[in-house]
Amino acid sequence: MIYRFTHAVLVLALIGTGAELGLLGHYEDPWQWTPIVVLSLCLSLTLIHFFAPGPLTRKLLRISMLLCIVTGVIGLYLHLKGNFEFELEMYKNLSNFSLLWRTMRGALPALAPGSMIYIGLLGLITALIQPPVSK
Repeated sequence: MIYRFTHAVLVLALIGTGAELGLLGHYEDPWQWTPIVVLSLCLSLTLIHFFAPGPLTRKLLRISMLLCIVTGVIGLYLHLKGNFEFELEMYKNLSNFSLLWRTMRGALPALAPGSMIYIGLLGLITALIQPPVSK
């Protein structure tokens, strides 16, 4: 039961996040395509692992989820960097706290790429669960 549940939640998270990125127009430059491609890969491998569990599919799922986590970390960096540079250019004399506050609340959603990290962690947990034994 937990095997199916974690896979279902993972599939919903992957589809939902991918759909949100598409609706937001997150494809203006090559870096913005990265999470969409990674989410598509993760979704494919999650479905393959669900329907044909085995050592190879489990390993591929783990690798794809690690890639998802790395993508999330890079996304956090890029979002924060973009906001920081914009705020610094607009308001050159901000105090450190004000600059940090404006960076976190900037035009780019600063913590949104963290969802990729959560999805990757859920995927790693899913890869640890043994599939039910068929009778």
